Amino acid sequence: MTTDLDDERLEALASTGGLIGVHFYATYLGPTPNPEDVAKQVGYSRGRIGIDHVALGVNFFPTQGAWYELQAAQGTTELRWAVPDMAGMPQITRALVEHGFGEGEVLKVLGGEFPPGLPGGDEWMIIDSHFHVFDRRP
Repeated sequence: MTTDLDDERLEALASTGGLIGVHFYATYLGPTPNPEDVAKQVGYSRGRIGIDHVALGVNFFPTQGAWYELQAAQGTTELRWAVPDMAGMPQITRALVEHGFGEGEVLKVLGGEFPPGLPGGDEWMIIDSHFHVFDRRP
């Protein structure tokens, strides 16, 4: 089970063609999140609903000011990240590989193969942490 979705909800999400984005911060990964925690969560989700329904929910929210105050009001007590910013994405990729993900699976999780119907899914794809954009159109 993920920290915010039980298995039934994960399976319902997949049955509609949905996609879960695994978050990178303490609320979802535990008090000291790290790249291995991200890979474990991706692995759990893959095992329950298949890799085609799993992606990274890379949202780096401000850890102070109005956004943090909103998060705190909603019960978030810590905004610690598995990696500090997008420059840490190679660590996530490495953790996925070390956890047995194949190249095709890593590309899917990193956004390299957007499922049909997602915004931009038919026109472009993001391959790696450097956000190289490749045109899919003929």
